[in-house]
Amino acid sequence: MPGVFNNLGLFEKTSGTNATSVGVAFNNTGTVNANSGTLSFNVGGSCTAACAGSFNVGSGGTLSFAGGTFALSGSISGAGTVVFSGGTTNLTGTYNIPGGTTVSGGTANFTGTLTAAGALTISGGTANFSNVGGAVTTSGLTFSGGTLTGTSTVTVSGLLTWTGGTMSGAGATNANGGISFPGSHPGIPGHPDAEQRGSDDIERGSGGLPAVPGERGGGEQSGGGDVGWNYQDDKVIAQQGAVPGVFNNLGLFEKTSGTNATSVGVAFNNTGTVNANSGTLSFNVGGSCTAACAGSFNVGSRRHA
Repeated sequence: MPGVFNNLGLFEKTSGTNATSVGVAFNNTGTVNANSGTLSFNVGGSCTAACAGSFNVGSGGTLSFAGGTFALSGSISGAGTVVFSGGTTNLTGTYNIPGGTTVSGGTANFTGTLTAAGALTISGGTANFSNVGGAVTTSGLTFSGGTLTGTSTVTVSGLLTWTGGTMSGAGATNANGGISFPGSHPGIPGHPDAEQRGSDDIERGSGGLPAVPGERGGGEQSGGGDVGWNYQDDKVIAQQGAVPGVFNNLGLFEKTSGTNATSVGVAFNNTGTVNANSGTLSFNVGGSCTAACAGSFNVGSRRHA
């Protein structure tokens, strides 16, 4: 018969730099402290309703949910880090982890109160942000695989580095610190509204920006002055989702390098500035402004738009 550990008091890891794993169902109605190394729960819990116990992660400690199904209504807090690597974790309580959150597998459903998630790393699985208040702020996002979804708006104050994965759902992603697309970027069938206010240019390798929207509608770029999107090669923005995408340019959109064509294959609404300073900048789908878009288009010598 499968074992069950019912914690009504204190369960903690205070020393050891490697992992301590719990390989039976774990129901927490008391307190769990992960203060050293990694404390990993691998089988889920068996509470008939959400367990209301608290999980605390000390500085230098890691709390890991690696398998099974957890229904957690208590708080998860502390200066350490939390990793979701397998199973399904339903978080309906308060989540306050400024030290960093990683989703590498399974599903993490944030539907409670999210105070802080720290720097986000999503490399696999599903991170569903549909939390109370509908807002998530993170210092950085490293996105290499899996799915970022939900109804909340995720605002990244630092750099968003995107090498893989899918964004979907009714929410939005605001990349206020700029977006880096290094290397060959895969197709993204469910891109959300993406609003970019950062000053970083897009870093392109062989992939370009396939940007593109499915369920969340489109990519929205926002900024002023010299901030915005700078194409330095001949790659494309291409529709890959079933729902038509929209790119709303409120800042600067420009092509400064590359002698061939860069094409925009989604509806493009310009209320900012477009500079076609190299090669050909081609808009292939039109726009969707309800009234005339008042943005400017500037064409450099011997260039085409």
